[in-house]
Amino acid sequence: MADRIVRGYWDCPYCDSTDIDGLVDNCPNCGRHKPENTKYHLKGAIPHENINDRRIAKSRYFQRRV
Repeated sequence: MADRIVRGYWDCPYCDSTDIDGLVDNCPNCGRHKPENTKYHLKGAIPHENINDRRIAKSRYFQRRV
């Protein structure tokens, strides 16, 4: 598999600015430095979903429909 570079984004916990480029260390809105425990996300990414949650939801849907 070929290597690829993925750009991560972070949200400022101080002023609630969102989708700040991961290469930027200070929030462009409030100027605060990003925390050490910053979690990154992909822009427009769907939140992680547990496959078991999907199975449970699907089984509940079919139970109601029958």
